[in-house]
Amino acid sequence: MASPEFSRLAVVAALGLLAAAGCGRVPKGGRQQPVAGSPSAWLAGPRIVSLSVSPDGTLIAFSHRLSGAPSSLWLMEAEGRWRRCVWAHDGDTPQDADFSPDSRTLCFPVLHSRLRVTAVQVASAGPDEPEGALTPVATGLLIYRPTWSPDGEAIAYVDTSAGTLEQRIVVLALANGTPNIIVRHGILSSLGNPWPTRDRLFFLTRDATGREAGTPGVPRDLCSIEPPMAGGEVRVWVRGLESAAVGPEGTRAAVTREDDTLSIAHLGPGTEKQVAQGVAPLGRTCWSPDGTKLLFAKRGQPGIHVLQLRDGRVQTLAADKAGLVGGPAWVSGGRGIVFIGQEGRIWRMEADGSGLRQLFP
Repeated sequence: MASPEFSRLAVVAALGLLAAAGCGRVPKGGRQQPVAGSPSAWLAGPRIVSLSVSPDGTLIAFSHRLSGAPSSLWLMEAEGRWRRCVWAHDGDTPQDADFSPDSRTLCFPVLHSRLRVTAVQVASAGPDEPEGALTPVATGLLIYRPTWSPDGEAIAYVDTSAGTLEQRIVVLALANGTPNIIVRHGILSSLGNPWPTRDRLFFLTRDATGREAGTPGVPRDLCSIEPPMAGGEVRVWVRGLESAAVGPEGTRAAVTREDDTLSIAHLGPGTEKQVAQGVAPLGRTCWSPDGTKLLFAKRGQPGIHVLQLRDGRVQTLAADKAGLVGGPAWVSGGRGIVFIGQEGRIWRMEADGSGLRQLFP
């Protein structure tokens, strides 16, 4: 069912090319214009507010916010060898960037006069390749947490509609620009890897008490809709959780609860096993690319914890020197780990905890 409150902006209406070494802003109805000041100067006192990693583990996207400077979205090579600005605007706030399955395209919501999902073509490998055009693909009252389908042909996102303030999950088919409301009460935040397979989109919804799923501290249920493109059957998999991360194959989920426990839920047989306690709701629990390990943080304990799912062994990595604030996430095919440390800086270390170094700035 198409929403009358959504209007697709012309995909062919490019908002301007991003310079490979610089950055620009896109004022309402205009072409990209230079932003006053140097991008390097903006980052002198960084406040990194979000971080995401491309599926191939070679790129990092992060959003930056600092009082007195334009909000900006940056793309960085996972080893830190180069970075460039993708988007900046004095009044905009980019967030929740998500890479396409081929790691060549970013989608992210930008707050301007309203939030809009904007697809941005990114360069394939090097720091000197020009960016593609900024292409608005959807508008709404409040859009957040866009997520690519596994085949790259659609984007799911959450929209809060006017009047009712429903948290609706919408799937936008990129081929025809048609947005379809598939769930009227659901969220994609606090959920990692929500669309692991084409035929199953996971989401969180209110629990049996009827309280809104988006309210902090309120238990949620992990659900899926199958198939998502057609607005199919809704299934409930795990009840009463706080956050979840679906495994790469889509048959397991790491779930945290209000009592700070971490469990692995096997979605087919419906079994669940607790694997850790004292887990802090800091960022999303993150699966390794091969599905054999989990990254998570513990409440009141420094460092990053790696759970080996095969034998249940937990290793605490020497990240406490950096002061974990957000993340963590795997990079370089699981060979490295990145996270947001104190003062909003990005850090990297090897998967065994060695080689801790500041990646940015």
